[in-house]
This record gives sequence, structure tokens and C-alpha cells, in this order.
Amino acid sequence: MSSAQIQNLSSLIVAIGVGLCATFGAQLTPKTLDAVTADLVSTHQLKEGQTSESRPTPEVEEPSARVMTWWSRAALPFGGGLLLIFLGSMMARRAKHALIHLTGDGEGGGAEVNLAHTLGVVIRTLDEIFKRTQSEEWSQLLAEIKIEIEEIQTSHLEPLIENRERIKAELGMELFIDIFGPIAQGERKLNRAWAACVDKHSNEAVTSLQSAYVSFQSALQGAVQTES
Repeated sequence: MSSAQIQNLSSLIVAIGVGLCATFGAQLTPKTLDAVTADLVSTHQLKEGQTSESRPTPEVEEPSARVMTWWSRAALPFGGGLLLIFLGSMMARRAKHALIHLTGDGEGGGAEVNLAHTLGVVIRTLDEIFKRTQSEEWSQLLAEIKIEIEEIQTSHLEPLIENRERIKAELGMELFIDIFGPIAQGERKLNRAWAACVDKHSNEAVTSLQSAYVSFQSALQGAVQTES
């Protein structure tokens, strides 16, 4: 379950708890209700001009007795409401602390990155490489392409990998797999393209770069959908 889903669930639990406390916390005991009713009737009859002898006299319940009567009738639902408020607040607090921990600079964290933006930069960089491979002499640029692949890996893919736990917490496991599966495939194809550049196998380099491009495009589509 993602952190957003946990936050929504905790808010729902707190709302139910508040509703229970409000409903049963303001509940009147039978004697108090009778006293209020008698007072209202007395006030109405006074306005009608009736004498005090004919008006009902409210019987006021002692405070301690009123509390004990209310407690015997409403303790369980009122206490359950308080418990739900407590549990919902704890869930929200833990989810928030977990997200803060995952976005920190410690192990499994790293500087926070934007998933869709990073994938967009990777794809634009690959587009620029493809434009250069259209020339007849592009095979002579393999050394430069190798450096650009290294730049993609260190500047863009490594921060994504470092933030994978935070992203998993935000997206949930299912969406995380849908996006990071293609990213992992694209990374493997980039590694193969890098090796092909080192060995000066230009055709293999292009084929691997094209496969990586398709994988990153698939990941970007998934990332954009999560933001819409």
C-alpha cells in the first residue's frame, strides 16, 4: 500500500472516530431528556398564561448520576471512537515519518528526483545520439557516445535507483513494477550499448540504444499516468 493510500485510510479512520465521539458524547440520559422536555413544556405553558400549579416541574438529575448513566450507555461506542482517532493518527504519523526517512540522504535515500522529468531527459539525450548516427561517419564517434552513455547512467539513472524505495512508497508495488521494470531493461540495454562502443561494434551499439529508447519510453508513459 502506498503512502498516499495509507494517508487516505488513516483520514477515514479518524473521521469515523470523530463521528462516533460526537454522536455518543453528546447523548442525553433519559432523566436529563425528560427534564429538558418538561422545561420546554413549562416554558410554553407559561407563555399560554397557565398557573405554576398546572405546569410540570423538571426533575434535575444529579451530575454524578448523570455521568454514570451516560457512561453505562455510551462508554463502548465513545471509547471505540477515541481508539479509532488514536489509531488513525498513529497510521498517518508513521506513514509521514516513513516517507521522510525514504527521502533522506541516508542509505536507500539520496537526493529526491522527479521520475517523469528524469526519464524525459534520458529520452531526449538518446534522441540527440540517434541524430548523430544518421551521418555516414558516425562510427567514428563511438568514443563520444560511450561518454554520453556514462553521463546518462551516472547523472540520471543512478539517482533513480537510489530513490527507488521512496518511489515505491509513493506509487505502491504494482505501479512501481510497471515503471521500474522497463527502466531496468533500458539500463541493461545501455550497458550493452556501452560495451559495444568500447569494442567498436557500431551496429550492436545502435541496436542496443534503440531497445533502451523503447524501454525508457514505456517507463515514461507509466510515470506520466501516475501524475495525471
